[in-house]
Amino acid sequence: GYGSFPDIAANVERFRRDGNPKTPPYKYHEELLESLREVMARHRLGEIFPDVTSLCMASQEVQALGNKQQLEALRVNPKADGYCIHAYTDGDWVVGAGVLDLWREPKKLYGTLKEVQRPLYLAVRVSPANVYASQGAKLTVVSANDGAPVEGELEVSVLPAGGGDPAWSQKVAVSVPGRVKELMGWDLPAGALGGRCRAVARLRRGGAVVSENTLDF
Repeated sequence: GYGSFPDIAANVERFRRDGNPKTPPYKYHEELLESLREVMARHRLGEIFPDVTSLCMASQEVQALGNKQQLEALRVNPKADGYCIHAYTDGDWVVGAGVLDLWREPKKLYGTLKEVQRPLYLAVRVSPANVYASQGAKLTVVSANDGAPVEGELEVSVLPAGGGDPAWSQKVAVSVPGRVKELMGWDLPAGALGGRCRAVARLRRGGAVVSENTLDF
């Protein structure tokens, strides 16, 4: 995994307030901030990102999504018993790799790890991820359960990614065993797709949501 840039500007501000200017991390964070500003100016990145912080947070968004896909693939692989993270915190030459920055402030990947590592997890898959609206697509929901079996109702819907009424939805009773199982699969009708969509899956037990997940495609 890779947590991506911390908020370099915020890190430097924290160093100037609480840090020791004689330490290497203080110095190389200052250098990182200056180099990022120079590169952004040279390549006119200000037309996309107004400042260094916005660039850093956009990079965290990309890495959080990529890590979610990798970790999800491990959770729903019955042959995988676990995984290792490198690294949990930034420091020295691994600035950018950590889940937390050097000041132990969480990056966006931190929330992703908590989400994917829930004891009962639903993976939502749409294949292919990019599809002509006239063709339709295949939607599947796979469960990864580290606890006791669960009986419940699975709700799945497809709606515009920006919000709005569902274009397609299904409800079905399911039995979620321990470990990994493909719960259900559907062929999405062509009329349910158009533009950027979001698939939403919720597992309810006794009316309460016990697990949910989304996927944009």
